[in-house]
Amino acid sequence: MYFADISNAGNINIYKGLLDKYLEKPNSEETKSLFVGIILTAHKLSTNEISENKIDHTIYNLITALVDHNKTYNRHYFENIDPNNIGVEQFRTLSGILSSLIVSDHELA
Repeated sequence: MYFADISNAGNINIYKGLLDKYLEKPNSEETKSLFVGIILTAHKLSTNEISENKIDHTIYNLITALVDHNKTYNRHYFENIDPNNIGVEQFRTLSGILSSLIVSDHELA
């Protein structure tokens, strides 16, 4: 999966659709691994365990949107998750955060 060349709004829409499909039918380990990785990377960036230049380029735009300093709630959420306990609850919260980012992007356009 490679979304780096898509606009940020399109990028978020694709991830949101993929995540929502997974939440309806959680039968893909590849999709689950992708979103666990996204959540873990957002956690590590928000806790300063990694810097932006260490983010995988395929998810860079998504992660920086999720952990944007201007989006305090999102940043605190990822900062305070338990990286050893990521499951459906965290996926649902991520889906809600992605929805809010999509709305924000549309309001700015």
